[in-house]
Amino acid sequence: MYEFRKKEKSLDNSEIMLSNTIYCENDKFSPELINPNEICNYIEKNYEMEGLVNETLRLVNTYFPNSKNYLHLVNDPEFENLSNLVIYIINEEKSLEANHSLYKLFLKDFNNLRESYLNLWKNLIILLKSNEIFCKKLKELEN
Repeated sequence: MYEFRKKEKSLDNSEIMLSNTIYCENDKFSPELINPNEICNYIEKNYEMEGLVNETLRLVNTYFPNSKNYLHLVNDPEFENLSNLVIYIINEEKSLEANHSLYKLFLKDFNNLRESYLNLWKNLIILLKSNEIFCKKLKELEN
């Protein structure tokens, strides 16, 4: 189970970062959060999203066990209250063709989550990337 954590106030009223990742039993599967505070605030407001993210990350780890994953909250510039969580999957150990074949299989299982998370499913986007450069640049821009 992944657990979302964010900055909190310590006893002396200074901010401490409890986490900038999502924890799971095996830490190598924890995705890196591109904008951790925004993600945690979004999850707090949309508490069912945590279950959807957990199930989706389990699927990602099943199909791409050695991938590096990032989670990013993207706000829609045209609609003030519309946000999407994006999971970026980077699996450099396989060829582009092999990754796309796995991605198609993954999407079939991901689409099966739609029934359980009908209202939130459309707000989670899964993207397969060929390398980490894009995600690292996004993280730099957010900081």
